[in-house]
Amino acid sequence: MEYANSIKSVALIRRLPEDTSILHKLASGIAEFLSQYMSLFQTTSKSNYDKIVGRYTDMVIAQRDSTLQHSL
Repeated sequence: MEYANSIKSVALIRRLPEDTSILHKLASGIAEFLSQYMSLFQTTSKSNYDKIVGRYTDMVIAQRDSTLQHSL
């Protein structure tokens, strides 16, 4: 059930209109994270999964910081 709700959330987030706002970029990052999270959860071991998610989270945070810096 939770997996089905996540799929619906990803689909709704991806339907947001194209925009250059920080909110849209954040929503796109969340959608990408959820998509990768669901596929990795089914195919990798827990330790490998944690490493991959940690790297992806660092990348998303760096992108967010860069976006915020450019918008100021």
